[in-house]
Amino acid sequence: MHSQLLETSLISGVFFKVLPLALGAAVSPLVVVGEMYYLTQKQAGLRQGWLFVAGNALVIGLWLAMAIWMGKYLAPPPNGADPLAAGIHFILALVLFSLGLQILLRPPSPGERTKGSIAHLTNLRALLLGMGVMAQNISSLLLFFPAANDILRASQPSEGTLLELGLLSLITLSPCLVPPLMISLGGKTGETLLNRFSRWLKPRQRMIGMMVFFGMAIYLVISGLQQN
Repeated sequence: MHSQLLETSLISGVFFKVLPLALGAAVSPLVVVGEMYYLTQKQAGLRQGWLFVAGNALVIGLWLAMAIWMGKYLAPPPNGADPLAAGIHFILALVLFSLGLQILLRPPSPGERTKGSIAHLTNLRALLLGMGVMAQNISSLLLFFPAANDILRASQPSEGTLLELGLLSLITLSPCLVPPLMISLGGKTGETLLNRFSRWLKPRQRMIGMMVFFGMAIYLVISGLQQN
């Protein structure tokens, strides 16, 4: 039973087709830095780190619900060319390219010091910050949506479809899921590794974000052309 389910979902052509979009959505320096902000503060810690994850998950859940709602009104993909999917990919490629160009032309801003006392980092703030950071994470959301759309249009809703959507969501949420898992499972060793990674990542956020925007825009153009 389980092997049959895996064959119809994980190993399906549709899932592998959207996997590059899912992996692109998982490249999110903004989310990683936001998560590290809580995990590296002694007054915050794992509880607020997991609440930050919950905030991220709520936003992804809203986007998934929107994709499911829109999927009801979209025709299933034809056997040959799929102009609808191509059009969606081209539009999103244009948006991502514009965002990457905006980062490229905007001079790097000096790092801002976090305002407010660390003592004010309440559980509610951690949840709301998680929601706010993911809502600003435009690249991940723009890549998550067409991936979910392609999965939903490929077949009638089933257990396999739900599993694929769940895996897509987990991959997208991995930037905020992996850090608290590393600390929960690895203890001090996991915390040390995360601190090193955080120091490496912070000065490179702008460059990585720009590469994600341009790289995924190119991928969406190519995948859109393949739909014609």
